[in-house]
Amino acid sequence: MNFIALPKTAIPTIDKSDVIKGHNWALISIDTHADWPELPESVIQSDQFKGVLKLHFADINRPLLTYILFDDDHAKQILEFYNKIKNDITLLVVHCQAAISRSPAVCAALSKIEGQSDEYFFNTAHPNSLVYRKLLEVNER
Repeated sequence: MNFIALPKTAIPTIDKSDVIKGHNWALISIDTHADWPELPESVIQSDQFKGVLKLHFADINRPLLTYILFDDDHAKQILEFYNKIKNDITLLVVHCQAAISRSPAVCAALSKIEGQSDEYFFNTAHPNSLVYRKLLEVNER
């Protein structure tokens, strides 16, 4: 399985990139304010596109004002979505605002769950420790 973290700005033009070419793929879309980018119609209609999960939580590691903290329910949603589509895809694209913290954390955790190395995501980004840890914990239950 291939995992890639992308910034939010890459999603509206993903059909023009080489990232998804040759892959059956799915998307996990993460946004702090539930303002998810629109996918191009050509992507939605494509036989290679297998689905999207939209999640709303902030890039924080502890409660802060009115921001939504990543929790067990978010982790369960990710794991349920992934387990449902993983046999139909070769690529999972995960996006957040900048692809620095939340999306690399999801990619790193799913890589580890799949028995793959998570090292790439820790060497090229700063995965959110709460998201990473909670996904692994919920998966173990």
